[in-house]
Amino acid sequence: MLTVHLLGGVGRLSSKIFSTLILSLLVVTACSNNDNPIITPSPTTDAPASATGLVIEPGNLTVEVGKTVKVSALLNQNGDIKRDLPTQWSSLSPEILTIDNNGMITALKPGNAQIKAESLGRESLALVTVSPASVTSGAATTPATDTSATTILGDTAAASPELAKLRTIIIRPENEATQPTLFKFSRLQEQRQFVAAGKDSEGQDISNLTFSWSSSDESIAKVNSTGVVEAVATGTTNLIASAGNVTSNIIQIQVQEGTIRAHIKFTE
Repeated sequence: MLTVHLLGGVGRLSSKIFSTLILSLLVVTACSNNDNPIITPSPTTDAPASATGLVIEPGNLTVEVGKTVKVSALLNQNGDIKRDLPTQWSSLSPEILTIDNNGMITALKPGNAQIKAESLGRESLALVTVSPASVTSGAATTPATDTSATTILGDTAAASPELAKLRTIIIRPENEATQPTLFKFSRLQEQRQFVAAGKDSEGQDISNLTFSWSSSDESIAKVNSTGVVEAVATGTTNLIASAGNVTSNIIQIQVQEGTIRAHIKFTE
């Protein structure tokens, strides 16, 4: 509160000056009691755009021993597709296959292996199956050419217009809006429905697709044709879905019997 003392003997204030002083004091007092001055900037509420994430394409790979195939990475942010990214590649099972800095995979021996792409602070995994060398393929060291991959895409396009447009597949637990990288089951025989969504190069959903579901170790968790996953034994396995020659993101399934509840870890 502001207090004004008028000293006697100095002079008298005219009624006009006194009224002006009182009015000024009222304005100052009102401003000092304002909890939200209009000059205070309002906090920003704009949330960052959600990102679909880093995607490896093609996702569904089967390579014969001794052959090579090239993969690439793209970043899908709400339909904004960025290609030709600076990408660091690695093989999680180098005894089965190797991958160089250009994304060229070389198959060494039969088995399943994951490859990892890292770019712009994000990472993505894809499952690669290495099959035995074909008896009719000639020398086992003959590398595969890009022409074979083009032929596969052409056959897919002829079979289904929807598959011709398909570029990425996203899987997640039903009723979860975010794409997880890890899902944990708390008890054996527990079941959970997973769903898949196919998207084109612009990030738009594609309807009328049929997905094939698979678990890398069905002795740990098995999945049926509709995406229902059931915990079988304690351990870890990978869940994927595919359509045509496109494979989804990988969700690691962990079965931990005796834990209190299931946990989900989400990507950014």
